[in-house]
Amino acid sequence: CGIDLIYGFSEQQLDQFHADLNRALSVGISHLSIYSLTLEEGTPYYRNVSSGSKRAPNELLQTQIMDSLPSILSSAGFIQYEISNFARPGYMCRHNLRYWLHEPCLSLGPGAHGFDGINRYANTRNIQNWQESPHSAPMTPTEYPDDVLIGYLRLCTELSATELSAILLEGANSSKDRLFELIESCFRLWIARGYMDKKYQWTTDGVRFLDDRILEMTTILEKSEFL
Repeated sequence: CGIDLIYGFSEQQLDQFHADLNRALSVGISHLSIYSLTLEEGTPYYRNVSSGSKRAPNELLQTQIMDSLPSILSSAGFIQYEISNFARPGYMCRHNLRYWLHEPCLSLGPGAHGFDGINRYANTRNIQNWQESPHSAPMTPTEYPDDVLIGYLRLCTELSATELSAILLEGANSSKDRLFELIESCFRLWIARGYMDKKYQWTTDGVRFLDDRILEMTTILEKSEFL
């Protein structure tokens, strides 16, 4: 079984989080998805924070928790295979891996998001509307390289320039060797800066500044005009 946890809300204390985490581990879970609380525009919480009636997420606490999670969960027998997902060996979520590896995924029901390998769709969240027209979601072409990098670079296993090149080439008419060289050189640059280790796995700083790394590689590939 698996559990989802959200951490870093304003009133939370570090010992409270550890108590919640230990409680989750004590029931014998095999998978843990754990996310920091974020402000999403258009939500009641966002409006409350903007008006001053609620406090924003505790960013310092979020950083402390995010940095400590890999070692805590590793000692409990969990592998961090994605930025926010941990699993015991053999229990990685195959459904979510399809998202991160840019593979087709059939998703059914209200609010579901699917991908046919070329186009994405998002079903309406309204149950009645979905029941009346369950196949009406518009198809939107995936965006290369953004969609691929946002998914693939979230993985915390050993990344592969060969694998990433192959995924990107599904949506572009590019030189395989040249694209591989661009990605490989970017990985080597991140190793030199301390964002990756020599196995092409993210370090603590790599995880902490992942959004910057995704933007950096996106910019490099777009400027290369290979995608």
